[in-house]
Amino acid sequence: GWVVAGVAYGNFGRRDRIEVYRVGRDGADAALVDSVLAMARYGILTGPSPFGGVHPLSPTSHLAVRDGRIYLAESLTPRIRVFDAGSGEHLRDIEWEVTPAGEPEEVFRAVVGETLARAAPERQATLRRQLEVAEVPDSIPLFWKLRVDSEGFIWIRPYEPMTHAFGLGSGVTGGTAAPGGTWLVLTPDGSEVARVEVPPDLEIEQITRDAVVGIARDEFDVETVRVHPLRRR
Repeated sequence: GWVVAGVAYGNFGRRDRIEVYRVGRDGADAALVDSVLAMARYGILTGPSPFGGVHPLSPTSHLAVRDGRIYLAESLTPRIRVFDAGSGEHLRDIEWEVTPAGEPEEVFRAVVGETLARAAPERQATLRRQLEVAEVPDSIPLFWKLRVDSEGFIWIRPYEPMTHAFGLGSGVTGGTAAPGGTWLVLTPDGSEVARVEVPPDLEIEQITRDAVVGIARDEFDVETVRVHPLRRR
């Protein structure tokens, strides 16, 4: 069968809600598994200069499917919900210890400042007005990426605001995919077993028993598939 995820609700001033469905092989039988909150949007949609966009420190939703299991999470909470892909039954939660990258207000001000510093001079005034509309969030994301390898181990890329913030070009804004980094590796039951340094130019796409497969981009943004050996102890 299939697993299908889509935005069930999205509007400015709230977070998107993603619904995940199991769909039969013939496409006729669809059943809701669960929903998860995703991106946060903000904006002013009235007046002479309406504006709406993704919050500079927006959280994200995460979905993975591996060996008959569905993994569902959102980046403000260090918890992954695991479902049986056949029945949709909730099997367990996987949780781990994590320390936020900083206080929300401090991180927010740093991201806004860096966003303005990187902007072209002719855009700074408009961008400043847009960013002034965004409120300081109550909390910031805790992780950026989630992958489940062929052995059921869970790989998590911790959130780095100055690398992953939407305001600085990550995610849907069309900027960097933020390759590389230090990834936390959890056992299938959630115990930490390793921290892996990924090559700085590699964006992980798949992890097998003995290899990490990903995409690297050169200075011309040309993609190359790379395979790095992985040794398990």
